[in-house]
Amino acid sequence: MLACLALAPLAGARGLDTNFATNGIDILSEGGADVHAIAHLPRPDGGSAVVFAYQTVNSCPAERWCLVVERFADNGFFIGQNYTSVTANFTRVSAAAIDSQGRIVVVGNHKIGSGPDHDFRIVRLTPQGALDGSFIREVSFDVANSDWRDEALAVAIDATDRIVVAGSANTSNIGDVEFGIARLLPTGTLDPAFNNGGKRRIPYEVIPGRSFAIATAMSIDSAGRIVIGGNVLDLNLGRVRIGMARLLPSGDYDTTWCQTTCTANVYPAIHSGRSVTYFGNINDPRTHTVAALAVNGSNQVAIVGDHTVSVQQGYAMTFDTAGNWNAEKSLNGAATDPDGASATMGGVAFISPSDLIVTGVAGYSSSNLSWFFAQRLVNSASTSS
Repeated sequence: MLACLALAPLAGARGLDTNFATNGIDILSEGGADVHAIAHLPRPDGGSAVVFAYQTVNSCPAERWCLVVERFADNGFFIGQNYTSVTANFTRVSAAAIDSQGRIVVVGNHKIGSGPDHDFRIVRLTPQGALDGSFIREVSFDVANSDWRDEALAVAIDATDRIVVAGSANTSNIGDVEFGIARLLPTGTLDPAFNNGGKRRIPYEVIPGRSFAIATAMSIDSAGRIVIGGNVLDLNLGRVRIGMARLLPSGDYDTTWCQTTCTANVYPAIHSGRSVTYFGNINDPRTHTVAALAVNGSNQVAIVGDHTVSVQQGYAMTFDTAGNWNAEKSLNGAATDPDGASATMGGVAFISPSDLIVTGVAGYSSSNLSWFFAQRLVNSASTSS
């Protein structure tokens, strides 16, 4: 699995869009509070919305995360912002998506009581960014003898505004986790047409009887299939691999993904809807993450994340529609000293059938210097389906 994605300059203008916010940059400062940007979402009526999570100010309770949404017109003009505080009640905020009506769905988790119990937390905001009090949901995958820690880490919305949430779900083996997937109807109720109840687990038993897998990224393809990526730990080797899965709209495995076998699948027993792959050489003592996932119009898949041997760097990887590995590239944000630079990937999008835009943050820990980067990767996927 050698690097074989080519880099090219961004087509056309490469600078910031100075019409957006302040000289192309939107910064939210809350008087020293901890603030995270969660998502920048295109609004269906034009313009965009930026979702931030913050702590400790504006009546946000202790040990909770609250939300603020900033809205921008199509020309980048700032429209306004809206805060939600107490009733959002997140212990952690992870991801957001926007539906066809401009409503924003935000997911994370909520700690229950003083013990280890956490549930998926799902809230919906109005197109203006206000909390929709009729849509605040929690989803639990609790099973006997588990520590009941379920965490939502990714969200996607399909063509009919059904909400798909992915993350981790504990098992009855203390410490074991599996991909946890839930689908909600636009009303907020679990969708009974999805796996006969609205939720399901996806195990990755790379060690017989044990699963250590967390779903961290997701997209929905043109056929309505749910494509999921995440982290899979091989405890015997001490390595975190890349876990992939594709589900039919019914919630069943799509067995055409890595059917029987596929290129660069590490564990042959895991197939027919699931696969486990890697960046670089299979024998490298490498740890991986999956930060983001995209699907093009031909249903080919791209992921970005980080890989670490001695220094953390980014990667991009593509797969064909059958789940076969197609291409990959290591990324360091154009650092002049790539061996000394680290990178953390943030996003990926197809801009043509075979070209990607990837984003992340790179820098040198020795000099406390870091920067945002965006790169275009060309010929990253076959144009055939």
